[in-house]
Amino acid sequence: GYEKAYAETERDVNSDSDEESFAYTGPPLGMWEFDQTDKKRDTGSKLKRHGYVREIHLNSRWGGIVMSSNGQRTVSVEDKDLVECGGVACVNCSWACVDGEVPFQKMKSVGGERLLPFLLASNPTKYGQPMVL
Repeated sequence: GYEKAYAETERDVNSDSDEESFAYTGPPLGMWEFDQTDKKRDTGSKLKRHGYVREIHLNSRWGGIVMSSNGQRTVSVEDKDLVECGGVACVNCSWACVDGEVPFQKMKSVGGERLLPFLLASNPTKYGQPMVL
């Protein structure tokens, strides 16, 4: 079920090999890319490289919700239908450069922006730090 699909997706995302990838069947995934991160270590870049995420251009409208630090409310189960139909998009940028260098006004979506819930970082740079990505 879900656990097996998630494990296979996680394995493929963390692998940089050219092996045949898991066929992603979830909601559409999109990303605004700002080329401010290390492409070899960045999860968004890996997802794009493996074909799980499509790049969105500025001033293009995304059909679902956008995970953004500018959101006014946290993503919740109430967003389920919107996510299933329109998908989830993110902003792939350096958090050190997010203020002033990322043109949030040019990123449009049908569902609006959402905040992430409480998280613990699991990346090598910020591992275990709450609310830090």
